[in-house]
Amino acid sequence: MEELAVKPGGMVPGGDGRPGDSARFGSYTTMELHLNKVTDIQLVQSNEVGGSYHMELEGLKCSVGMLWQHDLVPSVIISDRHASIQKWIRDKLPDTQHFYDVTHVAKSVTKKMEQLANQKGCELVREWIHSVSNHMYYCAASSAEESGDVVVAKWKSVAWHMQNIHEGHDDPLFDRCTHPPLNSNNQRKWLQPNTKACEKLVDILPNKRLLSDVKKLSSLQQTSSVEAFHSLVIQFAPSLLHSPTRHVLQVADEYTPLQRKCPETVLSGVPVVSTLCLKETTSRDGYLVSNTENGSLQLCSSRGKYAESDP
Repeated sequence: MEELAVKPGGMVPGGDGRPGDSARFGSYTTMELHLNKVTDIQLVQSNEVGGSYHMELEGLKCSVGMLWQHDLVPSVIISDRHASIQKWIRDKLPDTQHFYDVTHVAKSVTKKMEQLANQKGCELVREWIHSVSNHMYYCAASSAEESGDVVVAKWKSVAWHMQNIHEGHDDPLFDRCTHPPLNSNNQRKWLQPNTKACEKLVDILPNKRLLSDVKKLSSLQQTSSVEAFHSLVIQFAPSLLHSPTRHVLQVADEYTPLQRKCPETVLSGVPVVSTLCLKETTSRDGYLVSNTENGSLQLCSSRGKYAESDP
C-alpha cells in the first residue's frame, strides 16, 4: 500500500471474478496492472449477496473499500462488462474512469461469428473470425491518445474492409483503411455485398450495444494478468474448493517462492542431492531430488514416502 500511495499517475486496478462450479462461492481478485501485483482477494458467498450474479460486484466493493481505508482512490478501473459493476462505478466513483478488457469483448464477438458461420450460406464468415478479433485489439491499442469515438470509427471500418472497400467509409473520423494498397493478386475471400453472410455479419459488428462497449475499450492495460493469476489458483483451490486459507497459500506461492531445501539423504543406499523446488506442482508437501548416479528424479514426501521417475 505504501508503494501505491507514492506511485505517480494514480493506480490502475484490474479486477475479475472466479466463480466456483456450484456458484455458491466466488472469489474476486484485484491487481494493480502497472505493478502487476495482487492488491486484494475477496471470497464471497452467494447467499450473502442475493445470488451468484452479485458476487463480482460485492468483491469489487470490498476491494475498493480496502483502498479507501488507505486513502487510495483508483484513477482507472479495468474490468469485464458486468452491468452492475458499470452502474456502481458510475454512481459511487464519478471521478474514476471505467474501461473494459478487450479480451472479454472480443470473445463475445467471435462467439457470435462462430454461431453465424455454422448457418447455411454463411460459411465464409469463419474465414474472418481471427482477423476481426485482431482488429478489435488494434482499435484499442492504437487509440491511447484518442477519444472513444475514434475507437468506434476504427471498429466500424472492418465491415467495409471485409467487402474489399478500403476508402470512402461512412465515418469521417476514420474513413479509409490504413494498410498499404492491396495488389490484384490478393487471394483473400472477400464478402460480397447483399449476400446473406455479409448482411448478417454487418448486423453483428455495428450493433448499438457493442459500439457502446467498444467506445470504452482499454488502451492502457488488460486483465490478462489477473486471468493468468487465476490459472495458478486452480493448483491450490479447484473450482469446487473455495477457502481463505487456500487463497492465502496461492498468493504466498506467487510472490514468495519457497526457499526451503530437502536435506541430503540416502535412499536405498543411493546418495541423492537435494534441489530447490520453487513451485511443487506434483505434491504440495514434497521435495524433488535427483539421483546422482543414474540421473533419475525422486519425490521425497514429508511423510517419508518416496516415488522414483525414469531418468
